Amino acid sequence: MKEQIATKESMYVEKMHGFEEVSKELSDRYGCDFLYGDIETLTGEGIPKETEIVGIVKGPRTKLDAQILERIANIAPNPVIGYIGRHPEKILGEDVEYRKKKADGEEILLVRVGNKEIFLVSMDSSPLSEAVAAYVLNVVDAIRRGRKEDIEYLTIEGGNNFEKRNGHSFAMEPTDFDFGDVMLGVVGMGDVGSKVADVFRRNGASVLYTDISGRPKHLDQSIKRAPGSEAILQRPSGAKGTYVVSLNLPGGTLVSLADAEGIDILVNTGSGSNINEEELMRAINEGRIKHAILDVFKHETGGFSNDKMSKHIADDRLTLTPHIAYNHPEAIHKTLQTAVDNIMRVRNKSED
Repeated sequence: MKEQIATKESMYVEKMHGFEEVSKELSDRYGCDFLYGDIETLTGEGIPKETEIVGIVKGPRTKLDAQILERIANIAPNPVIGYIGRHPEKILGEDVEYRKKKADGEEILLVRVGNKEIFLVSMDSSPLSEAVAAYVLNVVDAIRRGRKEDIEYLTIEGGNNFEKRNGHSFAMEPTDFDFGDVMLGVVGMGDVGSKVADVFRRNGASVLYTDISGRPKHLDQSIKRAPGSEAILQRPSGAKGTYVVSLNLPGGTLVSLADAEGIDILVNTGSGSNINEEELMRAINEGRIKHAILDVFKHETGGFSNDKMSKHIADDRLTLTPHIAYNHPEAIHKTLQTAVDNIMRVRNKSED
């Protein structure tokens, strides 16, 4: 049964790798068009005159400042914005006013645009976080088995799709890895970090973490807190096998690798701004980090800004993937469907 939206109403999806094809698939289910493009440059051009945008699916990489929100309000008179993560206030610019509203136990933001307010609704937990956690597990497994090529074949178009290469069927919550000799140190325990910690634990690894926000809810008691990131970035005395560090921090949070020591595999899926490239190169050169796997970069369009990185790619101490940790069809489908369902639910309530 289709959950129909009126004929001339459309959803606008912010451009993110993997989302365009899924948008086309969901168009039939909801009985409406899904438009796809950049939020920062959103204007009326290219949008049919008879089309009313009733919902906007928003990703985490760009902020909604007052100017962008004003353009949205001009094109879509009464839109609901569905954010594909938690804490939607993080994607609002400093010049944006908002207030919080509780509705049936759910917290919604009402964002001020001129003399009206736009609804902004988020998710409790994003399926994309599960995809990132599965990515971290798979890339660590590939390096441990000496199968770097299982990672290097990944492309922007193909996304986070390991099932054809490594003998494991991809699952959002994989449990068929033997990580009994692995210790994981997690820096940043938001939605992604918590998922990474839990999936490693369920596959036999022992886990430490550090986070400025305290202990996350529902975290298994076997996962222990370290006193700070320095304790994670230096190999713990209890690490007997492979010691892995996973960086899962928002942009703008710099982690110093100057004193990193004894790390077998470092994985960064948070932000390219989390690490200093010179410090990483030095740590790899000196053997303090044996292998680094990076899915995010300071300069996304051109990869690393320092040509010296090519040396480490050549001698197998650095593995790069093109920002696809989140990009698995199952995760994207669930995420986009949840975002649209949230938009429709809030919109229907506001019209009651």
